[in-house]
Amino acid sequence: MSLLKRLGSRLPEPPASPGGPPKTEGAGERIALLLIEDNLAQAQLVRELLAEVPHIFFQIVHADRLSSALQRLAKERFDVILSDLKLPDSDGLQTFEQVHAQAPGTPIVVFSGLTDVSLAIQAVQGGAQDYLIKGEVNGATLVRALSHAIERHRQAPQVPSSGTRGKLLGFVGAKGGVGTTTVALNLATLLAAQQPTILVELRPSLGTLASHLQNTFPETLATLSSLNPREINERALRRCLVSGPSRLQVLCAPSTLQESGSLSLAQLDALLSGLRAIAECVMLDLTPTPLEVFSLAIQQCDIVTIVSEPDPVALKASQALLAALAGWGISASQVNVLLVHRSGAGNLTTLSEAQTMLRAPILGVIPPAAEACLIAMSQGLPLVLSQPHHRAATTLREISKTLVPIP
Repeated sequence: MSLLKRLGSRLPEPPASPGGPPKTEGAGERIALLLIEDNLAQAQLVRELLAEVPHIFFQIVHADRLSSALQRLAKERFDVILSDLKLPDSDGLQTFEQVHAQAPGTPIVVFSGLTDVSLAIQAVQGGAQDYLIKGEVNGATLVRALSHAIERHRQAPQVPSSGTRGKLLGFVGAKGGVGTTTVALNLATLLAAQQPTILVELRPSLGTLASHLQNTFPETLATLSSLNPREINERALRRCLVSGPSRLQVLCAPSTLQESGSLSLAQLDALLSGLRAIAECVMLDLTPTPLEVFSLAIQQCDIVTIVSEPDPVALKASQALLAALAGWGISASQVNVLLVHRSGAGNLTTLSEAQTMLRAPILGVIPPAAEACLIAMSQGLPLVLSQPHHRAATTLREISKTLVPIP
């Protein structure tokens, strides 16, 4: 039953009497709301109005600046956004545009003053679901606007695919612990700022991408692994994709052993085909196990990048991986190597020695950034956004320009 039908004729409904039982968090519908409002009195009024609504629990996160709202949207998933247009660090239509760009998959209701009606209408024309005028709102109108926004967004037809296939980029570590997920997240974030990009953590369990983003995602590969391959269509995929930083869409692996994101070959084929119809660039963070899934994914990639440290052990593992790719019919022109200095010490091989040993193009060498990456992870951000002037971030930006030509 839809949210609107569940609301039905209960709106408006008088609040419970002071002596009645309080509404509990576990009762009825739960709606995660991001409230972007710098006026604390207005924010408190919204809280009070929504607290009076029976059978619905609004889990409200309040941001009083655009900057803090964007940080929240980079790390959390919301059902709906209620946003003022005039904030201390942003004013007018650009407020909506930046929120919409950060969370394109989340319905937005504009909360404006009487003098901002024309801007609110422009926001609706630009993609907002509705607008409300401050001072003319009660609990019933507020909840109806939010619920209508959610329902319209859920029922909106998907944009038809252009028929083109997005580029599929595979990233695989020569061995464990070389930083493949960190590299993939940063490069995907940079690409997403230029074109629609999806990052998929393609592993059955113990994924770390959610930890990198300091978030817990309700939908993971485990959701898709429970579906019939014919059910893994564009609509199902869009439900599982979560907005990440800089317009990036992410699909994480389960973070525990209790969940399983193991895909059959038919499920994997449906997943990759569906994602390539949605985005211009799909980046896979791969693991070599299970081997049959890894092999099929690799063979569908347009470009495969091996992430390796420049030490003898990792480079020998890279050699073995290059030989395996050649055995699967992957052309040498489709494969390159990215070297990561995880520390400045150790028995490291020079760039020329690595090139001679691997006989494969080397995209670049990322300088040490262990401490910077830890800081970025604590913020739930990729390094390129957390510390854009770091040497490693600069190198990653240069590498991103060579991965996929920007249209």
